[in-house]
Amino acid sequence: MAYQSVDESIIHESVHNDSQHYNYAGCECCDCSVGNCPCRHGNIMVYDGNRRLLMLGHNGSSDFQNPVIECNDSCICSIYCYNRVIQLGSTSKLEYFKTQSKGLGVRCKDKLLAGQFVCEYLGEIISINEAKSRFALYDPTSPNYICILREHITTVSNPGIIITCFDATNFGNIGRFINHSCAPNLLPVPVRINTDIPHLAFFAKRDIAANEEITFDYAGGYNDNRTQPTRYTSRIECLCGSQDCIGYLPYDSMLFDEIV
Repeated sequence: MAYQSVDESIIHESVHNDSQHYNYAGCECCDCSVGNCPCRHGNIMVYDGNRRLLMLGHNGSSDFQNPVIECNDSCICSIYCYNRVIQLGSTSKLEYFKTQSKGLGVRCKDKLLAGQFVCEYLGEIISINEAKSRFALYDPTSPNYICILREHITTVSNPGIIITCFDATNFGNIGRFINHSCAPNLLPVPVRINTDIPHLAFFAKRDIAANEEITFDYAGGYNDNRTQPTRYTSRIECLCGSQDCIGYLPYDSMLFDEIV
């Protein structure tokens, strides 16, 4: 199947079959930056007045533990509410370019500021079992566009991990062409708007110069993704060139688990 560009992710039937999902109720705020807006989980502000992500750590990591939930279609607040960011789309002037050794890459024509929304990673949202089935058919020496998002639930009554899988192999956007780096300048953040199914949004971890390549860590910071699997006979060399480079492109070990 030929690759197709899309403006929003496509929810695959496997996601509907595996679990039930729900829509968020809207708020009745006139100004969501004051008071206790129900869309602000724990009444915590995640965006500043310039719609940039707050609480970036000293190394560009995300220090906040609460989920990012934007105001939605059922809210009566203005479309220009400060709590509406990724749903308004990216204003970043992104473009493809040919790198020296990594094929196509992505850069921005203008400077990006720390915390600025850059773009989403769009694709098919599929179940973990569907992801395992597809990955088993893919050539391990070819680029892998399955991105697995983990969200840790820290509540005592309901601890666990929420898994969301994005496959940009056949459907996607410019986020599909962002290269890996072991020292990335983008931070992936799950953002919810109308439903509990998250969007995967990229924010600048630091100020990024105009025409500097934008990158993210394909491993998502998980060390178990960086080891050699016994069933994976060939690894793709990492060419990010950073001092922290691990030598090979990371993968997600969940893709090698048995289908349940």
